[in-house]
Amino acid sequence: MLLPQSIANSIQARRTLGIDCDSEGIVRRWPSFNGCYPPLGYLRWTVLEVGNGDTYGYYWPVGHEERVPLVCTTEHDVFRVVPIASDLAGCLRLLMETRPKIANEVKEVAQGCDVPLAIERPGAATTDRALSTLDPHSPELLLVQAREAMRTGDLTLCERSLLDALDVLPEYGLAIFVLSQLYRRQQRFADAAQALLDMICAPLCFGGGYDMRLKCLRTIQGMPDVLIRSDDVLWHQRSRLTFRIGVRENDDFLIYEEAIASCLATGAGVKAIWLRMLVGELLALETVSFQERYGWTHEKHRHDLARDLTAAGLSARLPALGVTDV
Repeated sequence: MLLPQSIANSIQARRTLGIDCDSEGIVRRWPSFNGCYPPLGYLRWTVLEVGNGDTYGYYWPVGHEERVPLVCTTEHDVFRVVPIASDLAGCLRLLMETRPKIANEVKEVAQGCDVPLAIERPGAATTDRALSTLDPHSPELLLVQAREAMRTGDLTLCERSLLDALDVLPEYGLAIFVLSQLYRRQQRFADAAQALLDMICAPLCFGGGYDMRLKCLRTIQGMPDVLIRSDDVLWHQRSRLTFRIGVRENDDFLIYEEAIASCLATGAGVKAIWLRMLVGELLALETVSFQERYGWTHEKHRHDLARDLTAAGLSARLPALGVTDV
């Protein structure tokens, strides 16, 4: 999980972004992390702060530890992380157009990081289509483009936009959900079932919240078994899942643990980590008494994450958790 070399160079020279890294881009000091939110792999900046405790920062998607990190912003009041740009340059260009009140700060960051802000683009950048020229690989803008393409009936563009967004951020639950809608519209029901299953596995912070997850569950519970022929635990146990909240006991968490173990045993390490992140998010939102009944604490979750990351071959994420080995 290295910072881009150009960013590492600017940090070495000018301490930009408030990140401490070495000359190779290895982060030397990650923010303290409770294991749940923001998601593991989010590295906040100390510049361009949104206010109310929210920040901009880098995020390395699970399984993309060797890629350039994308840029996200947190919305902690709604437990959400928004993947606004594919890199720092895209982020700064978008902010110049969408947040003119902080234009001077954006220019200062761009200068400190040696990021050019000016690019040639058609027309005014006030529409979503024009904004997309500022960062063609922004997951958020690709999702906006996909939704508009679905509305106008351009299903080819819709699918391409969604797949491009998921190539940048595979755990982007909102994009996975729209992809499932597209596949159902095209009567590609096996593909739709897989997308819905992926959506309910994705971390909450990149998804559409409780109502959307419940809608996905209800849909796959009504689908025939033959649509997915793998040994996926969640698929085969979908009739037992409830997604209930505010209850004394919930066997969903036993099913999640079985699914994580199965994923790790079958080489689906990325999905196992999605589920572990999801379990942490869900339990963190529960009452203390519920957590105690299930023997869950933030420290135990951090331990489980570290163990599962190692088993999944994703130990490159361990430094972000504050550990180097298990």
